Amino acid sequence: MTVLSKGFRFNPRSESFNKDPYSTYKEMSNNFPVYRIGNTWILTRHDDIQHCLRHENLVTSGISDSLIDEFEKESIVIPDELQDIIRSILLFEEGERHDSHKKSMIRALSGEYFDELKRIIKMEVNKILGAIKDRQEVDIIYHIASPLWYSVFSRWLNLNQEEMEIVNQEGDNSRLLLDPSAINKKGLYALAKALDRLNSVFTSHYSRIASSSEKSLFFESFNDACDKRNAQDYSIDCITAFGGGSETTAALIGNVFLLLACYPAEQEKLRQQPKLLHNCIQEVMRFEPPLQMTRRRVTTEMYLHGKTFRAGDNILLCLGAANRDGSVFDSPDTFNIARKNSRKQLGFGVGMHQCVGQILAQLQAEAVCEVMLRCYPCIKLADSNAYEWQKDSLIIRSLSKLIIRTGL
Repeated sequence: MTVLSKGFRFNPRSESFNKDPYSTYKEMSNNFPVYRIGNTWILTRHDDIQHCLRHENLVTSGISDSLIDEFEKESIVIPDELQDIIRSILLFEEGERHDSHKKSMIRALSGEYFDELKRIIKMEVNKILGAIKDRQEVDIIYHIASPLWYSVFSRWLNLNQEEMEIVNQEGDNSRLLLDPSAINKKGLYALAKALDRLNSVFTSHYSRIASSSEKSLFFESFNDACDKRNAQDYSIDCITAFGGGSETTAALIGNVFLLLACYPAEQEKLRQQPKLLHNCIQEVMRFEPPLQMTRRRVTTEMYLHGKTFRAGDNILLCLGAANRDGSVFDSPDTFNIARKNSRKQLGFGVGMHQCVGQILAQLQAEAVCEVMLRCYPCIKLADSNAYEWQKDSLIIRSLSKLIIRTGL
């Protein structure tokens, strides 16, 4: 907890920050755009953050190193294979291995593979919404956002029932990879177990699909992307896709419907102009981005606004603050689905480590939104206690519940 100005404290774990981080961001951006706490620098301005996201002296590999250090501090022994998985996940990789895994993910999200994935998403959305079509009240998180990605992911890989059950069981524990700051000793044990079980599932799945006539869209795109890759590479890609897609999908869908319910004029504008849907999702990512913060580690001394960032320092990039920067976005605290420059948002980062789950999250959010707006004449909050922000993660802004009414 650090005092920034009289009567003001920076405490991202506080109740007030959980409800509204943007007033805190604005104070920091106006008065302390580059602020140091220990060996961590906190940045809040759009152009500074965009610059750092692209800077060659800033890396993500320090995040995985820090996580492995935490295992060692707690005397939790994890095999070399799991350490390699942690370091190799696309979110943390650098260099040639990063390029190889990213190429694989890009292939999975392009061309005929992308078209088929969109078909899978629409099919799973219709299935989930069809099951709740007669409900007058719907918990967007429980009924739609949370189960959708598991359903899409299972169909994408063509998992069998046993594999699906393990993936579902370990989903919450594996998400800790995205936010090591939320991990305690119990969480570290759970994460190690989750990675071990998921790795076993995905390497076995690779062998099963490779030696049978069964089809898997993800497996086919994996084989088509790169030569000389094995079951371990496949497992790493699966863990990357699963972890990157689960959190972003649920968070984005929840945030979309919260804003449409809270801003009925914008909801009506979208109903009247369906072509605004893609831009609407971009504006949600700007206004209430699921990923609020991301971290980098300095490898070579650099300078910003007269400050010296030394090798080994950490940088916390407040993406949520960047997206409310008034020098980039006019009336930044106004939700406007027709905003001309919403795409300048940094909600999922930019550059080499732009979130791999971004495209998946947007596709699913658009698919759900399209069907909901077509089927229900009105989307509004059930009551004054209809929604709650989750409190487990400091970097993810997502809802733990969102109860909406779907009738007039």
